[in-house]
Amino acid sequence: MIFIGAENDSATINCNNFIFSFTSLAAENKNKAKELKKSNFTKVYSKFNINNISTFIYNDGDADINPYGNSGFIFSNGYKMQMIYETGFVWGGKVNDEIRVGGSTYISGLQPGKILDNGNADNPNSESVRVFRVRPDYETGNLSKEQNDELKSDSEIRNQYKRDWNE
Repeated sequence: MIFIGAENDSATINCNNFIFSFTSLAAENKNKAKELKKSNFTKVYSKFNINNISTFIYNDGDADINPYGNSGFIFSNGYKMQMIYETGFVWGGKVNDEIRVGGSTYISGLQPGKILDNGNADNPNSESVRVFRVRPDYETGNLSKEQNDELKSDSEIRNQYKRDWNE
């Protein structure tokens, strides 16, 4: 509380009203911000496992956190040593001499999918909205590390690579 003077009680009351109004406005804005962050989509991940690294990449830009909310970046693959808790992908560019950045770091504010030609967002739950893994030698390469890491069969992994490569 701010006191301007003992004989000036109206100034004290006005100041109190101002503080309560400001607090109320901040609470309203905080609640609106929470509402804006909510999205209705299913997070889908793909494993990234190459060069002795194993991690999770999600369709909303999150990375390196496992589906249970724990550290997901593992190095050296096979030893299961968790190195990083959570990251994301950040990009930037210059538009008309203005620097703009986007992406996610600790918590993603992104929605899966692309912006369509009509300016609307793609359906984030569409089958095509996923993380694409590509590997040029998917037909003949050794996928044993991926099989061990993902607990999937050779044919499951090859079929996923083929789908991602061809779409």
